[in-house]
Amino acid sequence: MEVLFCGIPDGRTQHVQHQAAHQLLNWQLHQRGCTDFTMEYGRLGKPSLRAYPQLHFNLSHATGICVSAVGSFPMGVDVEPIRPLRPKVIRRICTEEERQFIAQASNPDEAFFRIWTLKESYVKAIGIGVSYPMQTIALHLEGDAISSNLPGYRFVQYVLQIGMFWRFAPQRRRKNPFICLRRA
Repeated sequence: MEVLFCGIPDGRTQHVQHQAAHQLLNWQLHQRGCTDFTMEYGRLGKPSLRAYPQLHFNLSHATGICVSAVGSFPMGVDVEPIRPLRPKVIRRICTEEERQFIAQASNPDEAFFRIWTLKESYVKAIGIGVSYPMQTIALHLEGDAISSNLPGYRFVQYVLQIGMFWRFAPQRRRKNPFICLRRA
């Protein structure tokens, strides 16, 4: 699996972020010799490449960053800036153990977004999206170790310091969890 990310100057629209993610994807596909980028969509809207069914990809973008992952297996990626969490969302998507993890964390906002990006990457990998009952996904985080109740899936999560990679706004050092998920 190859994962690429790039910084996007603040103030850019979601459309620009979306375009940047697709440019990363097109570059990755071109590097693999792909010439036909025609997309088709699964029953629930997950895109795939019509001419290259053996290739899988996933994209994500948020303020200041976009990510593209390409590989030979289904995967999901999510990137989010750390921002104040919303208690209603925690109640809707988190298990009791996850709620305790967030409540006991030195940075509850970061703890929540660690869980959110993991869950969102899973539902993107399986092609369902956020309509999936996320409370049924049980994650256990201990340091960098991540385990779940999802047999056959492995999670990897990175915290990126955007300012370290990006000249446009080095004074703004937001943390963005980036997550890749692959079927074992």
